[in-house]
Amino acid sequence: IEGAELQFFHGARQTLAEHKPVLIFECDGNARRFGHGIGDVIKFLRPLGYGNWVALTDEGPVPMSPDRPVQANDYLARASL
Repeated sequence: IEGAELQFFHGARQTLAEHKPVLIFECDGNARRFGHGIGDVIKFLRPLGYGNWVALTDEGPVPMSPDRPVQANDYLARASL
């Protein structure tokens, strides 16, 4: 999507809220060109039930708190159980 991930999530809001698929997505410099970052994605997805976050870094997966995002290029989000 090359930076438009947040816009995609907005368009998929109903599907995300109803089915809560596991999400693996990129949020990097391209996202900043669209005026958002990982904090904005978390702010949008959290009310839809997404509470488990992992930053997929070069060193491996790093669990993270939505309140303290880890900077990475790729992320995994899963709905809370």
